[in-house]
Amino acid sequence: MIVQQSSEEALQNLVNHVMEKPWQEVFLLGVGMSPSADILLKLMKQNIDAIVVDDDKLQQFLQWVNQRSLSVKLQCKPAAIRAFYFEHDCELDSFRILSRTLELDFEVNHELALTLACDVDEQFTLTFADGYEFNLFLTLAIDLARILFVLTLEPKMQQALQQLKAQLPYVDGGIEKFKQWWEIKGKSWIKQLRAVMIKYRNIGHDWQFSQYQKELLRQYYDSNTLLVECLNSDCYVSREVRQQIEDTLLLPIAEIKQRQQQF
Repeated sequence: MIVQQSSEEALQNLVNHVMEKPWQEVFLLGVGMSPSADILLKLMKQNIDAIVVDDDKLQQFLQWVNQRSLSVKLQCKPAAIRAFYFEHDCELDSFRILSRTLELDFEVNHELALTLACDVDEQFTLTFADGYEFNLFLTLAIDLARILFVLTLEPKMQQALQQLKAQLPYVDGGIEKFKQWWEIKGKSWIKQLRAVMIKYRNIGHDWQFSQYQKELLRQYYDSNTLLVECLNSDCYVSREVRQQIEDTLLLPIAEIKQRQQQF
């Protein structure tokens, strides 16, 4: 098998398949069978970073992810916070697999809960307007109320969110009232909410990725998830290599190069 070959060339041939789902089990077996998974994991990381390296807009997005994560002070892995913001703003409708794998506790991190209020996009709009899953909008209203109750916000942001909350129809009005309100005012309300979150929390940007860029992001995300699963599997990886990989997950290439000079 290719995973049993020791040459770096053979391993490079293997990592060329890192974006292909049928090969995921091969990678998990490969790192588990190797006396040391360092070389394979480092090659995987290089190939994964290369997926988005030539797209300036995607590099700008990763730079934003990094900058936003640095503004949050939490006792958890920085890569987990980056994964959280990546998943909320990359327009992939992800299931937050990566951030959960990186052990981010959503229940206690109220600062990150602010992003729930702008985790709405065109797909949500169409879903609601088409008459399915009305609980999405109810959940959004509840999240906004919880944020205002739990978090201590700067006065201007507090006032802006209170004004948005005041525009919502009363819950006891029933689903039909929500539907009528949404059809008339929903899109405008979401636009206002997005503007507030961008202004005060630098989240909820409309990145307007092309379909090709979305596909690159999905491949990049899925491949990083596989990389983390390999790291967490029953394999031997040196502490140094593990730290290097975790420290540079979901970072723009310029930041990765800068950090590599420090290793």
